[in-house]
Amino acid sequence: MTATPKNAERPADRMPPKRRRIAYALLAAFPLGLHRQYLGDRRGAWAYRNCALMAGIAWWLQRPAAFWVLLALLAAFAAYDIGWIARRLAAAGAADAAEAGRR
Repeated sequence: MTATPKNAERPADRMPPKRRRIAYALLAAFPLGLHRQYLGDRRGAWAYRNCALMAGIAWWLQRPAAFWVLLALLAAFAAYDIGWIARRLAAAGAADAAEAGRR
């Protein structure tokens, strides 16, 4: 008798299903990019973090114009991500359904 792993029916490269409520809750801390990290977009998460870091440096160096521009950029991307989260989760759900249909 051979032992089977607990997740034998789930391929190793498949991520667990993501929850919409968690993604939107993480969006509340948008300067950290946690919502992007949660949904598997590391590049977008680091873009948020770098922009927030640059805004902090602009504030510390007393460059109000740069600070407000970077803050507005962060807010605009956060507003865009409200819809992006829904599209990202819908695409992931469709991919899961297509994969289930192939089995």
